[in-house]
Amino acid sequence: MQKILLLFTVFCCTFILGQTFSWVKQFKSYTDYEDAISEMEKDDNGNIYLLGKTLGFSGIDVDPGPATNLLIPTNYYSSGTYGTTFIIKVDPNGNFLWSYKISNMHADYEYDLKVKNGKVYALTGKAVQQGNYINQYATLTILDSNGNLVNETQLTDSTPNSLDVDNSGNIYVSTFTFSDLIFSQPINSVFNNANNTASSYIIKFNSSLQVQWLKKIINGIENKLVLNSDNDVYFAMNTTYGSSKYTLQRYNSNGILLWDGIQEDQRFSDIVIDKNDKLIVSGEWMAQFLPIDVDPSSNQYLLPSNTYVSLYLLWFDKNNTLLDVKKYLNNGQHFPLYIDGLSCDDNNDLHVNGYFSKTFDANPDLGVNSIIFGSGYTEGCSIVFNPNREYKNSFRIGSTNPYKPNSGARILQTVKFNNSYYYIGTFFWHCDFDPSPNEYFLNTVNQNQLNMDGYLLRLERCNLPSNSSINICLGSAIQLNASGGTTYSWTGPNGFNSTQQNPVIPNSSTANSGIYTCQVSGTTNGCDGSFSVQVIVGDIIPPIPNAAILPNITGDCHTTVSVIPTATDNCAGVITATTTDPLSYSLPGTYVIHWTYNDGNGNISSQNQNVIVTSPALPTTTNTQQTFCKTNNPKISDIQITGQNIKWYNAAGTLLAPSTPLVNGQTYYASQTVTGCESSTISIQVTVNETPKPTGNTAQDFCASANPTIANLAVTGTALKFYDAAGNLLPLTTPLIYGATYFVTQTLNSCESEQLAVSVTLSTNNVPADDYSEIICNSTTGASMTVNLTSYQDDIIVNPGIYTFAYTDDAGNAIANPSGYSLSIGTTIIHVKVSTQDGCFKVIRLNLTLNPKPKVNLPEKVDFCNGKSVTLDAGNGYSSYLWSTGETTQSVTISAPGNYSVTVTNSFGCQNTGSVQVSYTALPEITAVNISNSTATVILSAAGSFEYSLDNFSWQDSNVFMNLPIGEYIVYVRTKGGCIIGQKRFSIFSIPNAFTPNGDGYNDHWKIAGLENYPGTEVNVYDRKGLPVFKETTTKKPMSWDGKLNGTPVPTGNYWYTIKVSDGRLYTGWLLIKNRE
Repeated sequence: MQKILLLFTVFCCTFILGQTFSWVKQFKSYTDYEDAISEMEKDDNGNIYLLGKTLGFSGIDVDPGPATNLLIPTNYYSSGTYGTTFIIKVDPNGNFLWSYKISNMHADYEYDLKVKNGKVYALTGKAVQQGNYINQYATLTILDSNGNLVNETQLTDSTPNSLDVDNSGNIYVSTFTFSDLIFSQPINSVFNNANNTASSYIIKFNSSLQVQWLKKIINGIENKLVLNSDNDVYFAMNTTYGSSKYTLQRYNSNGILLWDGIQEDQRFSDIVIDKNDKLIVSGEWMAQFLPIDVDPSSNQYLLPSNTYVSLYLLWFDKNNTLLDVKKYLNNGQHFPLYIDGLSCDDNNDLHVNGYFSKTFDANPDLGVNSIIFGSGYTEGCSIVFNPNREYKNSFRIGSTNPYKPNSGARILQTVKFNNSYYYIGTFFWHCDFDPSPNEYFLNTVNQNQLNMDGYLLRLERCNLPSNSSINICLGSAIQLNASGGTTYSWTGPNGFNSTQQNPVIPNSSTANSGIYTCQVSGTTNGCDGSFSVQVIVGDIIPPIPNAAILPNITGDCHTTVSVIPTATDNCAGVITATTTDPLSYSLPGTYVIHWTYNDGNGNISSQNQNVIVTSPALPTTTNTQQTFCKTNNPKISDIQITGQNIKWYNAAGTLLAPSTPLVNGQTYYASQTVTGCESSTISIQVTVNETPKPTGNTAQDFCASANPTIANLAVTGTALKFYDAAGNLLPLTTPLIYGATYFVTQTLNSCESEQLAVSVTLSTNNVPADDYSEIICNSTTGASMTVNLTSYQDDIIVNPGIYTFAYTDDAGNAIANPSGYSLSIGTTIIHVKVSTQDGCFKVIRLNLTLNPKPKVNLPEKVDFCNGKSVTLDAGNGYSSYLWSTGETTQSVTISAPGNYSVTVTNSFGCQNTGSVQVSYTALPEITAVNISNSTATVILSAAGSFEYSLDNFSWQDSNVFMNLPIGEYIVYVRTKGGCIIGQKRFSIFSIPNAFTPNGDGYNDHWKIAGLENYPGTEVNVYDRKGLPVFKETTTKKPMSWDGKLNGTPVPTGNYWYTIKVSDGRLYTGWLLIKNRE
């Protein structure tokens, strides 16, 4: 907004801020050292938390009330700028509640403070002594609301910058280092980062101080981060090396980069997020030759070049769009204002806090609101903007009293609770903290030394109207309004004065323009003061268009704009727009009409309106790629398209006649004209196919005997067509005529080619094939052999690959599988028809004689007894023999084991070879003789061809002897070759069923002959009660029982016996024992 010069000046003694002094609390030590209050936060109850530092060795009084509460440094170390850091909590009235000393050594620095979720978070540089060195590490300290330590963590070799906390207790910290970033907690060591340059870091901790993610941004150490309501992280960093610039970034809560911008030739001093999630940046620029762009997007917002450092404020919405810019231009070598920090209060007012060194205009908008510099070097100031980014008010602290000079004062931060505003900062020497004409001085004189002390200031809000400005049309009444008191005194231009609360000046003229000031008295809270109204009589406001956005005008080639937009002027009323742009359009396209509204009083506004001229619909086609045949001589008019009044163009835009020949690969462009308006063009690509002739010999000869037809012509091509000399289309079955010429075409892509002429001759048979005979030996001893008749083609004719062969037997039957023909012993005649491709053929005789293969009658294996010999006989009837031993006789005698073979030749000269394996006989053992009733079966340890005998004279092949009477036997076993295997005794038992053990020498014992041949046989005798009376296990002795039990004859009677033979047989029965009595 353009500033109107020479408007009005408000002096420092006036209540610019609309606030009244309440109290101020001083924080100082009692030695000649500096003390500071650097950061301030409040909780929901209005309690104030202060982060500060003292350089004094004797301690600082942390109780701002009448009592003394010294906080004493430990491990004092004089460093000049570092000291002991602490947190103080006071209530809304400034009463001391508690303090907490963070430092373990007197070598620390304070950076940031946050109060959230009932906890206090402090970010400091905390010193640790390591050997002879003292290192300061970035330290995050967490207290509860009562000042008790909850947790603490450090980052070694790192300097902190800022912190913020979300509603879930996650903590976001920005820091910088020139070396490696190392976390003190082992659980966070995975995030340790190697580094060797100036680098800033953004670190997210959870509520347990575990690192969630980390971002590294190189080439910068001055940085700050803030959070919006979505917990997005906004980050700003000034570059350390190279040209002056700073980075603006935005990350989501998971560390994903959402926005990134670079501000060239500028530096930031602070960033803050207001209650509506707008990002506000304070910065400075110095561009001697060219303007600078303060919009990091692709858009531009230029600030003028300036030889000296100037300041600005930037507002960005939640979409990162630049909303507004406020600038403080520097017209001298040293700009008076330095911005220490930005604060947004509960009303979403922005407080720009800092210090200044000479009088300057605090209002960057329309009007002049000067802050008057007093005495000393610097004085503190605070400038307030409302949520609409309009200047609201400002005030200063310092001194205008020559008897109480000020050396320096700063305002660092603002918070608001109810109607109270709290400010913190530092001051040197004397400072008047009452912004009204009254005075309230504190001093920092300790033992006649000037020192820096910290303070907490509270001001109360007054209800006086704010400064404002109004614009009045010539001849209109000026209405002035005041409130807040009981007595009002108005003064203004042209000698105007009034004691009315709300005076009216009728019939205004330009002479009534100026500043009207109202002195208000009779307030109830000591807020007597004045406010001003800037009145401008005359039309200075541009006309306002009646339509915020003009609608697009659409039409065809006959479009004419007939509706002219209007605007309303606050003084001139309705104004009709004018333009230098045309109002009629014929060519398709989008045009912009630039409308101007001029109220005749030098105020002009403008609007743009789009005119969109559309062309008729394009002509239509079913195929934008069309194919034609060259033989049809295609032209433009042959292209298939639908539309009215079609026009054709080439790529150069030249209009083409319908008779223009089509060119292969060319693209043609067609439009249609409807109601006098020609459409845009549609492109159609043309392919003109030129089909080549089919290929083939132009002179072809055929066998007359094959009755050739058109189908036999050897021509290669696609979709062939045959014509005679008169152009008649011939069917494929048309017979060929000697000396005739035939014409052939092929069709590709629906295009028929030119004709190929083929002359025809007919010849008699001339196939050079001959009869062939062959005698072969059978490959097996069978009566037939499978042969491949096609293998004889090379013997029948030269170059057989150009002929076809058909085979029939002597009876004229076709041989379906000549490659697997079964040839019988004897002579077979095969008839072979050899044909050419044109149908010529010749039949020849293939004589094949198959002679038999001799049979060799040798067994596969022959055994003989060691020490004997065996005769091998190849069989008779052969013309020659050749044994592997070199003998040529029909048979040979072999006395040694081994593999022997013999080759025999029959009378046809056909040979065959037989072989035999000769080995010593392997003799088994007789393992058992199994008895079943009267049958005995001999069991050997191995199977084979053996002979068996019971008398060593008569031999049989079976190992089974049947119908044997009771008695003792010996079985003999030998091989077929007479090798004796062995012999074994066995018995067919006779079990007596009675005996008379009466001592008469006749039948006195129970004997079972042959049991001695089966040792281990169990014999048991039981009485009728089942009690044993005799038991014996046989040995090789004959079995005999005298009928006694324990030496006493058993009673006469029937007894039961069981006999378990050791070969598995079981015998049971009754036994009668009869004793004489």
